[in-house]
Amino acid sequence: TPEQEKILQYLKFFPSGLKIEWAQSSSKHSISSADIAMLEQLFFIETWEDQLNFERISIPNPIRPFLKEKAKSNSTEKEEALQKDVIIHIMMEAAVVDLHYIESGTRGPQSYGIARMEDELPNLLFAINTAQDLA
Repeated sequence: TPEQEKILQYLKFFPSGLKIEWAQSSSKHSISSADIAMLEQLFFIETWEDQLNFERISIPNPIRPFLKEKAKSNSTEKEEALQKDVIIHIMMEAAVVDLHYIESGTRGPQSYGIARMEDELPNLLFAINTAQDLA
């Protein structure tokens, strides 16, 4: 469906996957459980748990590079806006985790913050490289 295609276009920006909890609660890019189930049934996405037991969804390797190449050839303002939204989301999450766990320890131990950053590292590196390319 067009909605499921939008989900795949969004997920291609998350090499280490997107936390399902965030994906379902986001007001701007909400992903329904039915769409997740359908895409998973067709083997377009996979679900798994990271080291902190967050359930994540991601696009398997053979499909993700194809979507990235297709997006390059069909580069539009909508695609660039989506890219910027993803970069902002990833960087904001990293800043919040750093502030609350690693730097100050106000929300929990530093080890938890470091583990969260470790799980998000591929997403962070992707966001940094994409932002540099856009600049």
